[in-house]
Amino acid sequence: MYARRATFGFGLLTNLLWIAYFVVGALVASDHKYFDHVDKLEQVLEAALAVILWPLVLVGVDMRI
Repeated sequence: MYARRATFGFGLLTNLLWIAYFVVGALVASDHKYFDHVDKLEQVLEAALAVILWPLVLVGVDMRI
């Protein structure tokens, strides 16, 4: 029973960290204007890459395809 609680706590923490990662990614992508005029598939892919790879966006990598 103790192991089940520890696993649940670790899983919950992991999920919260993933959520925080994607929220920060969305904020960084929005700040760098990746969500402006997202009306083509190419622009949607650029925005998705910017959200997922936001640490690279912070150091200056351009995700424009």
